[in-house]
Amino acid sequence: MKERRRARLRLSPKITLCIEEIPTSYTAALGFFIGCGARHEPKDLWGVTHLCEHLFFKKTSKRSAVEISRQSERMGGELNAYTDRELTSFHADCPVEQFDEMLEILLEMLLDPHFDSKDFDSERDVVGQEILAYEDNPEDIFNDLALEVPWQGHPLGLRIGGSSKQVPRLQLDSTYKYLEEVFLASPWVISVVSPLPIREVKRAVLSQLEKAKGLRFAEALTQTRRPKARGATPRMPRPWHKRSLNHKIESEQVQVAFAYPGLPAKHRDEVQLAALSSILGVGASSLLYRELREKAGLVYHASASHQAFTDAGLVMGQWSCGIGTFEETAFRSGEICGRLSRGVDASDIDYMKECLTGATKMSFDGLRGRMDAMGRQEIIIGRSFDLSQTLGEVKKIRKSAVDRYAKMLGQMPSLLMVGPLGKREMLRLGAAWQKGLNEGLSRK
Repeated sequence: MKERRRARLRLSPKITLCIEEIPTSYTAALGFFIGCGARHEPKDLWGVTHLCEHLFFKKTSKRSAVEISRQSERMGGELNAYTDRELTSFHADCPVEQFDEMLEILLEMLLDPHFDSKDFDSERDVVGQEILAYEDNPEDIFNDLALEVPWQGHPLGLRIGGSSKQVPRLQLDSTYKYLEEVFLASPWVISVVSPLPIREVKRAVLSQLEKAKGLRFAEALTQTRRPKARGATPRMPRPWHKRSLNHKIESEQVQVAFAYPGLPAKHRDEVQLAALSSILGVGASSLLYRELREKAGLVYHASASHQAFTDAGLVMGQWSCGIGTFEETAFRSGEICGRLSRGVDASDIDYMKECLTGATKMSFDGLRGRMDAMGRQEIIIGRSFDLSQTLGEVKKIRKSAVDRYAKMLGQMPSLLMVGPLGKREMLRLGAAWQKGLNEGLSRK
């Protein structure tokens, strides 16, 4: 299979440009990835990064919020952003003919924001309403707590958008100071996937960066301060089950999550944990899905994954079930983990490698997905992988390595239960899991 042309260019100590050339495409996907996320916020500014992400869309010295939206929509593309725990992304796709124009708009938004106190108060209220909507939604509460509980409130696991109590306290002056001195000063990755030749993309980016030198915060282009991550490396000291929580809310179902310690994204064995979590709970052929849904009919969906960050990771699984079946579901899940801790079938390893190979090839077909993957990898691990390199990682999966990490599944995990049940039921959940775990460990 012919590899696409790729380039990784250090334009400055601050800016890395990643390019992938796909000659058969009619569109371009581009993104600015800032190496600053919710984890890098001071405690008294919790939620400020997500608020800044919103404020960048308000207006510049040349364009109003409406003009920014209309110009991007006129191209037929999409202009958007997201805040994550260790990075923030501003990205767009457009017809390739409008690449220069979209690049200019993104740079202008980042380096020439002109939101005033009225804009600030208005958008802070919008974000506050967004948070209240999260806090009213059992699924959002569950997703937030799934990382927070195993790491005991470590900043890496806290809700990205802040809280309904903290966000209203954010002030315009401190937000602008954070934006200028921390956020924009952080490392940048510009990720571009398009049919344009590499030299043409490089020329366009350098030209727009030169034009941007006259913008309000252009000084940030020469700053290379890496933001300080709040909190040391998160740990899950044993016993892991002591890091468990029951969160009682009114709902029709019980949502359960379990977690074991994982590995950082850079770790050489991260792919082994990706394989283990895939066997456990990725897809309709996974153990959790087969046992809990297809065989027992207890859940609609069950899944597992390895969440990897710069210095830590978690192997996590989750499902929703009826109020009357949470113990049986926990028993069966514990039994699965106990059984898997004794060793993974060689046939499951071979099958999973085939699945990951196919999924990897398919993931390289979407321009937006490739753009996002390159930018995220560059920020989190300091490099991005082409198709052959990614497939090479899959080939490294070995039964002996997966078995080594699977042993931890023989211990009680951190548990989270969100639903209408109380502490007594939480104790029953843990007891059912332990009973299933013992069954799986002893099964011949």
